[in-house]
Amino acid sequence: KKAEKLAKAASEAKSQFFANMSHEIRTPLNAIIGFTRLLKGTSLDDAQQDYVKTMQSSGTLLLSIVNDILDFSKVEEKQYTLESIECDLLYLIESIISMIRSRMVGSSVDVLYRMDNVPRFFVGDPTRIRQILINLIGNALKFTEKGEIFTTIKLDAEDTNGDGKPGLIRTLRVSIRDTGIGIPEDKREVIFEAFTQADTSTTRKHGGTGLGLAITKAFVEKMGGKIRVESEEGK
Repeated sequence: KKAEKLAKAASEAKSQFFANMSHEIRTPLNAIIGFTRLLKGTSLDDAQQDYVKTMQSSGTLLLSIVNDILDFSKVEEKQYTLESIECDLLYLIESIISMIRSRMVGSSVDVLYRMDNVPRFFVGDPTRIRQILINLIGNALKFTEKGEIFTTIKLDAEDTNGDGKPGLIRTLRVSIRDTGIGIPEDKREVIFEAFTQADTSTTRKHGGTGLGLAITKAFVEKMGGKIRVESEEGK
């Protein structure tokens, strides 16, 4: 019992440290990104513009890592609650796809989606749903050099409220399919664990904290859902 108590205290201290450090790092980082954006608008030669662009993309990447750590500390401490507000699902999906496409100018990957006869308006947490979808589609993009990322949204086979009466819980199935490198069979179970990645070699091509899918899984399950992966290497 004593060992268990000590371990729990250590875990709580670690989560608190993550949360505090993330907040402390995020404040100056936002200032750096903001002033870099302002600097881009001044008269710079081509080489200087290139330097500033690199600074901005590096700062933005670092901020996303810090945000992941902050989210993860909240997940570990169970310090987050889900909102329950009215939302337009079609608008939500279109805004996510539009934002992702805007980052992909010149890319040979198509980002597509289809909504199959699902309720357009619902009450839930659009911020968390947006975060889940951006994490999953962004992950697919990271490992896909050509082809497509296809998101399908439909009613789940377990959804029994097909008459569509207001006030009922609906169960949607969101599938994100890509034509990327695939995941080896022995890595499929561990990718949803914190700080874990399919490629752990020191020469790995793709960066990240290994927290995105752990956070996504926590949010999905908090909403009463399930998340799983099907994959085949090279497909």
